[in-house]
Amino acid sequence: MGFCRGALGAPRLFKDGSHGMNPPGTLLFQIHFEEDCMSLRDAYGARARDSASYLAWVRERLYAASTPDYEKVRRMALETEELFEGEVRLTGEPYHVHCFMVGIISVERAGVCDPDTLNAAVGHDNREFVEEKLDKGVSHTKFDSWRAELGRVEEKFGYMTERLIAANTSPRVNHTRSSRAAHDIFYARMAELATTDIEFFRRAFEVRGSDRSDNLDTLTEKMGVRKLREKISETKVQYLPYADRLGILVPELNEGIRNGRRIIARAKM
Repeated sequence: MGFCRGALGAPRLFKDGSHGMNPPGTLLFQIHFEEDCMSLRDAYGARARDSASYLAWVRERLYAASTPDYEKVRRMALETEELFEGEVRLTGEPYHVHCFMVGIISVERAGVCDPDTLNAAVGHDNREFVEEKLDKGVSHTKFDSWRAELGRVEEKFGYMTERLIAANTSPRVNHTRSSRAAHDIFYARMAELATTDIEFFRRAFEVRGSDRSDNLDTLTEKMGVRKLREKISETKVQYLPYADRLGILVPELNEGIRNGRRIIARAKM
């Protein structure tokens, strides 16, 4: 069972026949999945192992292989997997698993089914990753060429995918801007979008909220207590109010907070 927002908020059918009853101007309703008792990784991780597994899920859940939408999604998946080749997260898993998980969560839990938002979910870290490597002085033709490629997102994937990725890319940290300042700018930008363009903001938050949900599901065990407290506070202040307002990802974010608190409690014992 699932629900699906569609490109402009209109009801759309999943390939399995399930649907979302959220016409434009209404909030998404939350469907309880059987997987709610599992972690997000337990529920969907096998589908995010690599591009082949992810694309098999896309064909089963969303688009037939012969459609233009599938081809657009396929190209983003392959580019993202290639970009993060050899990169691992703090969990020890290949980094591309996180990228595909964010895409899957955006569909299964936030109601996305248009290729633009799905591609932004999968490619949400691509630009920041390359910019961070170059800012650190990493000299590799791979990153130089990828900087040029990431400047062509609109040309290759369309205006909306570019706009969504830009909206989910934090300002760069440099000698004049601290990480905290960059975060403050990013969240101020989110707040402005929430008041000036709620339809676009909803799509941007479907990406950002799915990213935060996966991070809370997988990285809490790897954070120190201080960092974990910061992430919990940030999620409560900067994510949950929007999730409540939009009616998406509330259970996932709350479970991530509860999991983080359990880890902090164990650390005190």
